[in-house]
Amino acid sequence: MIFRAAPPAGPGWNLAKTMIQTAIFWGTLLCLAPWAIVAAEGRLGGAGFPPQRWLGACLFAVASTLGLLSAYTMAVAGEGTPLPLDHPRRLVVTGPYRTVRNPMAVGGIAQGCAVGFLLGSYGVIAYSLMGALVWHFGVRPFEERHLHARFGDAYDAYRRRVRCWIPRRGGLWGSGSSSPDRRGDGGARPSRTSAWCARMRRIHARSSFSVASRNWWKFSWTLRSASWTTSEGSALPRSSRSRQVPAMSSR
Repeated sequence: MIFRAAPPAGPGWNLAKTMIQTAIFWGTLLCLAPWAIVAAEGRLGGAGFPPQRWLGACLFAVASTLGLLSAYTMAVAGEGTPLPLDHPRRLVVTGPYRTVRNPMAVGGIAQGCAVGFLLGSYGVIAYSLMGALVWHFGVRPFEERHLHARFGDAYDAYRRRVRCWIPRRGGLWGSGSSSPDRRGDGGARPSRTSAWCARMRRIHARSSFSVASRNWWKFSWTLRSASWTTSEGSALPRSSRSRQVPAMSSR
């Protein structure tokens, strides 16, 4: 399997590419493939079970949130996409990747099982679990060798610290940084604070809501100061105000 680092690009373009890939993968693997399996079960007379809609909907919502959050973190902090030919330029160890090494795979398999519960299909659930086996034994070894070749000791330490499938204890949004490529073809300055959290704070500081709030407080403070000045000036007695005007002498 060929892995290649993504070309340098801004977070907006990486996010756009990631969302397009996500739409294609979800439409193919979570819609077309389950529909074909259910149709084949109907023709072959395969037995199913009553659809578990509430369980399937809740599981699908949680798994989809995990997948989208992982894709966002990979595009912004990793400066790449999940596609092997457009792989992240930096080692992503923030966000969901602090808890499990492959959150997108975990989310995708959970999504497939959720679709199986929604459709009441044993075949769709078996298809999802088979996908986990294919990924674990067919894709994971190549990806891990590629990551070791690119990031070296940083990836080895991350691999020892975080498990592949079972989430580890610890904060999801703790401090951490994405490690740059040791070969020098990508990466940025490491930071104590995670690149993802720092970027979100910068986006919030530049947001229109934040700017409008600061401008409103400045405007209201100016009006309040002006009203105080006017009230203090008008509170002076008329006799005292007249005494402040110098008298003109007549010759």
